[in-house]
Amino acid sequence: MIRVRYQLLFLSFVVLGIYYPSIFSPFCSVDDDRMVNTLLNLESFSLFDLFFPGGSGQYYRPLLYLTFIGDKYLWGLEESFMHLENVVLHLANTLLVFVSVRVLFKRWSGDDGVIAWLPMVAALIFALHPINTEAVNWISGRTDVLACFFVLLSLVFLSCSLGGGNTIMAISAGVALLLGALAKESALFFVPPAIFLVLCYDHSVCTKDNWQVRIMKGAAPIIAMISSAMIYLIMRSMALSKSDKGIAEAVKHVATPSADLINTARIFAKATGFYLKKLFLPLPLNFGIVEVSNLYIVPGVLFFFLLLFLLYKRNLTSFFIIAGFCICAPSFILTVTKLSWTPVAERYLYIPSAMFSIVVASWCISLHKRMNGSPLLAMVFVVLLSGTAHATVTRNIVWQDNYTLFADTAAKSPQFATAKNDMAIALLKRGNKSEAYRIFKSVPVENFQLASLNRAFVYMQEGKPEEARRILYERLKEGNGYKGKILESLVKITEQKRSNSVDPIEMHALNDELLSLVKQQYAMTKDPFYKYRMGLIHLQLDNQEAAFECFSSAKMAAPMGSHYRQAAIRLADKFRP
Repeated sequence: MIRVRYQLLFLSFVVLGIYYPSIFSPFCSVDDDRMVNTLLNLESFSLFDLFFPGGSGQYYRPLLYLTFIGDKYLWGLEESFMHLENVVLHLANTLLVFVSVRVLFKRWSGDDGVIAWLPMVAALIFALHPINTEAVNWISGRTDVLACFFVLLSLVFLSCSLGGGNTIMAISAGVALLLGALAKESALFFVPPAIFLVLCYDHSVCTKDNWQVRIMKGAAPIIAMISSAMIYLIMRSMALSKSDKGIAEAVKHVATPSADLINTARIFAKATGFYLKKLFLPLPLNFGIVEVSNLYIVPGVLFFFLLLFLLYKRNLTSFFIIAGFCICAPSFILTVTKLSWTPVAERYLYIPSAMFSIVVASWCISLHKRMNGSPLLAMVFVVLLSGTAHATVTRNIVWQDNYTLFADTAAKSPQFATAKNDMAIALLKRGNKSEAYRIFKSVPVENFQLASLNRAFVYMQEGKPEEARRILYERLKEGNGYKGKILESLVKITEQKRSNSVDPIEMHALNDELLSLVKQQYAMTKDPFYKYRMGLIHLQLDNQEAAFECFSSAKMAAPMGSHYRQAAIRLADKFRP
């Protein structure tokens, strides 16, 4: 038997070797670029405001955002280091799978022979599973990798506290779970399976007739897990005090009397069947899954009956399967509500794949024993692991270039407009303007505001400003998503048109239009710079009184050292009544 430290060293070499190509990947044009630009413009931050912003939204993941802020101050948002951070987190999760299996199975069975190879096999399956490539390669997908770290850490602490042996470990399990929920809310769904594990532990003492003893022995971990969930919900309610769109949408589509429960159940069953298939047969891997066949409803329904059987069996296999299902369950709500840009996604299976790997490993070890240690099974297992390693490396290489990633996505999901749009962006960065422009003009812009911005950009390059304005105004009426960028583009196009105009009547109309656009920019941001710009436009309209009011407001609110403050002060004094 190989010593534990050598097994851990081997796992480290495997993960770092398999995910080595990820370090050389660029920022993904989906979310990564926007996140980096936001961080670059971040001059300072407050921990209190980060955890309790008091605003509205659907996501509350302050711990994730804190890691990104750390990336800014530690290594200047260098993409290689940020990718390496994801890989190291995946390595840590792999080692935690090893430790959790070793601790939990030893405490459950009391047999050292049970854990001879099981932790190693489980960790290897998790480390090499191709379904994990999206969460590890996508910097914005760190939310799943980070949450998994704390869920597995909570499992290790929970395992050490079983049987009422260690209250400190029980509290540690609750704290770890709270941190996981602050990285991604789906970690919170580990609470029900954790309580299930506690209540099913120690069968020799806790028979069917003495549930009271079982509850008393598991009081500390149960209280710790429930408390962590309550603390998270309190923190979330304080942070999203104006409007929690995530919970509101979930309740609207699932729990309200007007909800189409039959359709919701159908979607849940279909998503369950699809994710189940993805765990066993992950290929083809796809970054933009937008449609799932109704054929997956059948395995999804059968799986729900399996869950009932597992609740009756109450063993470790039951726990891991139920845990994987519970943690994946929030993604079913996304499928119904369409809050995310993809209704289903491979990254949602990152934490469930850890549970899946442990179950498959236990099946393999059990089958190997039944076959009296037959080398044939070991050979089959090595071949399968080699195949999964090859698939994972291949996918990591695809992620090394935005064009190859989105070309692959567009080929697998031709109806997914985002993939075509980002493929064109990648072509534009390569210098292939003609092909990029052709793709931009082929992407449907209805209800897709980013594509509208890119289409408008193409029309401007082709000398068709009126076409660009028409598209942008259509999207502006919808009022969401990229409204700020649409306004910015409209202002630039309108200013350019004004500078080329020689007709006084047309210039006056364009100034009125510009004033309306800049007023909307100020209403969105409350940035005093837009007050300054409004003052300049009022001067063009020969409205000195309104110009003075705008310059005075800009003078009072402009930050010290801002480039327009002195100009606002000078103009406010000049046009004072």
